[in-house]
Amino acid sequence: MTTKQYLGQIERLNRMIENKVIEVGQIRSMACNISAPIDKERVQSSSSYDKIGEKVARLVDLENETDELIKSFVEKRKHIISQIDSIDRKEYYLVLTYRYVQFMDFKEIFLKMGISERNMYYYYGQALKEFEKKFGSEYLEN
Repeated sequence: MTTKQYLGQIERLNRMIENKVIEVGQIRSMACNISAPIDKERVQSSSSYDKIGEKVARLVDLENETDELIKSFVEKRKHIISQIDSIDRKEYYLVLTYRYVQFMDFKEIFLKMGISERNMYYYYGQALKEFEKKFGSEYLEN
């Protein structure tokens, strides 16, 4: 795993959680729109008779998956932010925070920092090198 991939985990987990929350909402909506069967004397049916129960079970499973993702996200985010916080040089700290914690694109970063695009890319490259030197043993493949 590269330094960029390691730091990018925050955004990836954030997207995964957003997708799960949307999926939970869709399943919840479908579960609310299922009608209960009226005729109970059905013989030999291949489809499930407990559609509401199936949807509720699926909903509970999805909510549990989402909870686990959120726990993982919070732990990973907290850990990576603490690592970024330990970067001493202000410019390096800012560029890493804006890029990997606040999910800004490069144009937003150099405008926010009030520096040239060239300087921003220089700081970004140096910040990645410093981060890798300090924490690379944790995530780089040997």
